Amino acid sequence: MKVPLHVVRDGVKWLMLPTKVLAQTVSAWPEDTNCFTITFNCFVLMSYFLFIYGNIYYIMRDDVGLSDACIALSKLSLMLETTIRRIFNLYQKRRLLKVLNAVFHEFDASDVEGPDVDLELRKESKRLFIFCAFYIASALICGMQYISTTIMSGNVPMFTSLPYSINDNPLYFGIFYCWQSFFIFEVAVHICTTDIFFACLLHNCIAQFKLLRVRMLNKFEAAPDKMLFVAKFVRQHQHLIEVCQELNSIFSFFILLQSIILTGALCLSMFIATAIPELVVSAFTDVTGHLCLLLLYCYVGNELSIHALELSDAVYLNGWHLCETDIPTMKAVAFMMVRCQKVVTVSAGGFGNLTLTNFMKTLKFAFSVYTLLNAMLEKQKAAI
Repeated sequence: MKVPLHVVRDGVKWLMLPTKVLAQTVSAWPEDTNCFTITFNCFVLMSYFLFIYGNIYYIMRDDVGLSDACIALSKLSLMLETTIRRIFNLYQKRRLLKVLNAVFHEFDASDVEGPDVDLELRKESKRLFIFCAFYIASALICGMQYISTTIMSGNVPMFTSLPYSINDNPLYFGIFYCWQSFFIFEVAVHICTTDIFFACLLHNCIAQFKLLRVRMLNKFEAAPDKMLFVAKFVRQHQHLIEVCQELNSIFSFFILLQSIILTGALCLSMFIATAIPELVVSAFTDVTGHLCLLLLYCYVGNELSIHALELSDAVYLNGWHLCETDIPTMKAVAFMMVRCQKVVTVSAGGFGNLTLTNFMKTLKFAFSVYTLLNAMLEKQKAAI
C-alpha cells in the first residue's frame, strides 16, 4: 500500500508514517510480505524460542536464588511479550491492512472543519509523537544497559541452556554476544512498534469523533437539507464505529495477554530495583518503559470512550430546537442522540476496558505483588 500524499500533509494521519518506518526496520509492517520478511520472521521466532527455553532452563536450576530468578523471569516476560507481538502481526495482517486502508482513504482530513480544528488536532498529534519518542528512548536505553552490564560482568545478555560455558571460548562468546545483543534491540524496537501502531490507529479514530462533533455543532443549523445532513452524519458515524469495533476485535485478546505479562514484568522490575542495588538504574528504566506502555494503552482507550460519548452532547446542542424541522428529521435526531450514547470501548479480552481507572487498579495490584516479593526476600535472608 503506497502512502498517499494527502496522508503526509494531514495533521493526524502523518503519525502513521514514522510508525511505518519503525515497523519496517523489524519487518513488522502489515503490507510487507516477501522472501526476506518471511525468512527474517522465521529466524526471529526461532531465536525467541531458544531464548525462552534458555531462561526457563536457568530458572529451574536448583542453585538459582530469588533475585537471579526474578531477573530471568523479567527477561522471559520480555521474550514472551515480543513473541506474542510477532505472531499477532503475522496472524492479523489482512485485517490490519483493511483498517489501514480505512484510515488512509476513508477518514476525513484534519482540515475539513477549518484551520482552527486542524491546528488543535496537529497539536494533539505532536504531543502523542513526543510521548512515543520518549517511550522509544526509554526502551533503547534499557537495551543498552542490558548489553553494557552483561559485557562488564563477562556474560552474554540472555541465559542459555548449553551444557558448557561459552565464556571459555572467545569465538563462541563473541558470536553469542553479538547474536543476543542484536535481539535485545530488536525486542525493544518491536515492542515499541506494536504499541505505537495501536496508539496511532486509535488516535486517528479519536480525531474522527472530534471532527464529527464539530461538524454537528457548527453545520446542522445552517444545513439546507437537514435530513440529508443527518443521513450523511449517521453513515460516517456508523462507519467509524465499525472501524473501532474491528480494532477492538483485532487487539482485544492481544491486549489481555499483554496486560498479564506487563503486570508481571512491572512487579519484577520494581522488585529488582530494590533487591539488587547494582541493577537499580536498568530496573528503573524498565519500570519507566512499562509504565509508559500501560499509560499509553489506557490513555488512548479512555480518550476514545470520552470523545465517542461527547457526540451525544453535540447532537443535543446542535440547535435543532431553533430550526423549522419536520417530524421525520426530529425523530432521526432523537435516534441519533440515543445511538451516540452507546459507549465505544477497547477491552482486554472482555475482562476490562482500557481506561485510566483500570490503569490505577493495575498499579495498585502490581505494588501489592511487589510488596509480597519483598516479604519473601526478607524471609529468605532471615533463613540464611
